[in-house]
Amino acid sequence: MKKVLLAAAITLFTGLVYSAKAGDLTNRKESKKQLRKEKREKRREEWLHSASRATEDQFYQDFPGASNISWNEAAFAEATFNDGTGLKTAYYDFDNELVGTTAEVDISMLPAGVKEYIAKKYPGYSIEKVILFDDNEANETDMFLFDSSFSDEDTYFPLLTNGTDKIILKVNADGAVSFFKELN
Repeated sequence: MKKVLLAAAITLFTGLVYSAKAGDLTNRKESKKQLRKEKREKRREEWLHSASRATEDQFYQDFPGASNISWNEAAFAEATFNDGTGLKTAYYDFDNELVGTTAEVDISMLPAGVKEYIAKKYPGYSIEKVILFDDNEANETDMFLFDSSFSDEDTYFPLLTNGTDKIILKVNADGAVSFFKELN
């Protein structure tokens, strides 16, 4: 009888220890997730900056014919300007280096087959506009658009609308389409 009670006590104790460890593991995962979120938010706050004189000097070297220039404080220092071909926005990091530019482009600029894929995959949606992110391949900084980060490469962002629903897709230069973000 003592052996049965001892075995039951050991089993109960082992179960309690295992439950506590499993709870700790869950808590640790949640803590890590919260810590990552806090770090992301802090990075975002740190990134919020305005253009320095060095950034402006670099901009004038990168875009000597730019006109109607306005600067914005955001995740990067942003210069919106006209370069003779249309309105563009240039993004500069903390090292005053060009990360890339964005410009609205014609829908016909999308890689072959993308419009057909969108029509099939997203029936009822229409392409309202297309933004092209032109990456500066010499800068390894990831881009941050529409409140989301993505790795650098030239990328199209078609904005699709269906009534009040708006979504943004991400299309790489090879024509691979993926969901990027829902707008409200």
